[in-house]
Amino acid sequence: MAYRNNIIRKYYTSVANFVADLWSELSAMGWTLEDNQDGSNYRVYSSTNPNGVKGYTKFVWTTASLAGVCYTYW
Repeated sequence: MAYRNNIIRKYYTSVANFVADLWSELSAMGWTLEDNQDGSNYRVYSSTNPNGVKGYTKFVWTTASLAGVCYTYW
């Protein structure tokens, strides 16, 4: 896996810079972009665990904050 850690111990001056690095990290870890709504400030990424259960995380951001909501179904 081509995972690289560009987020830990890095100082960010804006949420926009952080989410740009976050998208790169999620892709490098093998997560799939399911829904890109950058105009509405949210994205949904998914990943499948070894048992075949697909998990989703919806990331919602503003200029001052970032929230992640996790959910799954099978």
